Amino acid sequence: MRLENIAEECVALPPRQLHVLRACGRKALSATPSNHEVYTALAALGGHLRSNGPPGWIVLGRAYEKLLVLEQGWAAGQGAGRSDR
Repeated sequence: MRLENIAEECVALPPRQLHVLRACGRKALSATPSNHEVYTALAALGGHLRSNGPPGWIVLGRAYEKLLVLEQGWAAGQGAGRSDR
């Protein structure tokens, strides 16, 4: 399946992960990013170089792993500001 055939109105990541990718990623995302924008932003987070062709599964896996770690830190930081301990 080619990336262009994926419906552009649905985004592949949950809102919190999009927020983290927007804040910590190397590539800027629009207000309502398409799947292709998210795909390229994730690839950049995984260290993909555009001159090397499309990103492979290893790069995308590395990127998603980084995103999950960043999301955990983001969630911990959100919870650290509470004073209900």
